[in-house]
Amino acid sequence: MPGPKRKSLIIAFVVAVVLALPAAVLITIAKKREKLEKVSALPHSVFLTCSGKPFVLTDPRSGKYSRQILNFFSPDCEHCQYMTRSYLRCRDKLSTTQILMITIADSASVAKFKCDYHLDSMPNIILLRDTAFECTRTFGITVIPSFFIYEDQKLAKKIVGETKIENLFPDEKNL
Repeated sequence: MPGPKRKSLIIAFVVAVVLALPAAVLITIAKKREKLEKVSALPHSVFLTCSGKPFVLTDPRSGKYSRQILNFFSPDCEHCQYMTRSYLRCRDKLSTTQILMITIADSASVAKFKCDYHLDSMPNIILLRDTAFECTRTFGITVIPSFFIYEDQKLAKKIVGETKIENLFPDEKNL
């Protein structure tokens, strides 16, 4: 049977743990909410094009598209490859949407992916490299693929993980 001091220590420890858990949960929720607020409007993030030139998400030249999809991907991810094939299959219906495919992969992998999927045939799809890990810092990306859908530079929808193309374009019929 433990002594009174030991019993008091055990009780103090249990109380501390019980109080710390909700605090940790609230801090985690607050951080996630802060990340979401950070990207509620299209952020001024800079990535690199395949040719190594800077590409700013809020560049006014992107203004001709009222809809932008940020597709965080990896060239060797099967789900990402499936989605890319879906983009190509539905190319005519997607021409009014700018699709920015962003990856942390090396330039050789990105160039091969671009060539393998003939992405030059779709000028509204731009492959971008994230050499500064903006996707993690700004968008909180931990799962590939992830999608941030912006309408008039305001976040309309966020999808984490594999999805069907119909979920990215709910207004389009027969995708």
